Amino acid sequence: MKAFHKVFHVSMLRKCLHPTEELVARIPEDLQLDLTVPAVPMRILERREKVLKNKRIPLLKILWDCSGSTEETWDPEAKMKLKFRKWFDKQVEE
Repeated sequence: MKAFHKVFHVSMLRKCLHPTEELVARIPEDLQLDLTVPAVPMRILERREKVLKNKRIPLLKILWDCSGSTEETWDPEAKMKLKFRKWFDKQVEE
């Protein structure tokens, strides 16, 4: 222990939690090996077209469900139809 210096830097300090304050997050049941949770589209909120010089890209604003938390993203319609074909087929039937 004589090789170690007795002075330490403030950046090495960590917040100390009392045992009653320690929180353990609930681990999602559908947690993947790469520590991600698969998102499931809930519904289409809005449609829009992105206009480029000579091209139009249809976009969808999707409401996602990620194990209880929700998120909204804009995604290309073609990409969504490839990934979630059954979901789009169900939307057409209704």
